[in-house]
Amino acid sequence: MNRVIVGWLFCTLSSWAAASELEVLCAEWKDYCNPDGSGIYFDIVDAVYRAEYSDIKKRVLPYKRSIFSAQQGLADVILGSYNDEIKNMLYPNNPDGYDAIYLLVNRHNMPPTTAGNISLKNKKILLLKNNQEYVNLIPLDSSLNFASNINNAQKLLEIHRYDYLILEEDNLPETCTSDIVALYYRSILTYPAFPDTPQGRQNRARWDQQLPQLRDQGQLQQIYLRYGRDNDYANLLTLY
Repeated sequence: MNRVIVGWLFCTLSSWAAASELEVLCAEWKDYCNPDGSGIYFDIVDAVYRAEYSDIKKRVLPYKRSIFSAQQGLADVILGSYNDEIKNMLYPNNPDGYDAIYLLVNRHNMPPTTAGNISLKNKKILLLKNNQEYVNLIPLDSSLNFASNINNAQKLLEIHRYDYLILEEDNLPETCTSDIVALYYRSILTYPAFPDTPQGRQNRARWDQQLPQLRDQGQLQQIYLRYGRDNDYANLLTLY
C-alpha cells in the first residue's frame, strides 16, 4: 500500500515539475535573444511568466529548427515570429516586437518611389541563407535566390544579377560598397507563437493579459532601455 502511495506521489510531483518548466526558443538576435539567455525578448518572457513557472529555459536556435521543435511538442514558446506565420500555432493579440526590413540595392537601379512604398513585384530578390524567415515577404511573381554571405550578395547586386537583398536592420553591413545603398522597406510586428494545446492556450492568454500591463506600467520600456534600445521601443509604439 505504501509503495502505491509513494508511486502516486512521485508521478504527481513529476507532472507538477514538468508543468512548472517553460521552454522558450528564439533565433539569435543581438540585444533581443542572446545565447546567454539575456535580451529584450527573453526578459519580457521572464516578466510575463515568472509567477507561473519555477523554471524558464531559454534557448537560441536557428529559426527553422525552433519551428520544428515547437511542432514536435519540444517547446512552449517561439519568439519573434510573424503573425500567423507558422501553421498550427497560436498567436496572441499583443506583439513582442518588430522587424525593420531594409533593401540593399544598386544605386543605378534605385526604385522611383518613396521609402516604405517599394514594390517587389516582378523583381529578382536575394536573401541570405540564414534569413529564410523572410521568404513569405516575396511576391509569387518574383524570383528568389540565396546568397551565402553579405559580401557575395553585394557583388551580385553590383553586376545587376539581382534587384534587391532583403535584410533586417541589425544585419545591415557597417559599410556598403560604393554602388550599394540601403533603403527602408517596411516594419513588421513580431509575435510569440504557442503550440495549439491546453497549456499553449493558457500561455497565450497570460501573454495578452500581462503585456498591456507591462506596457502601461512602464516595465516594457525599462526592458528596452536596459539594452539601449529606446528608439526601438518608440518605433514599436507607433506600430500598435
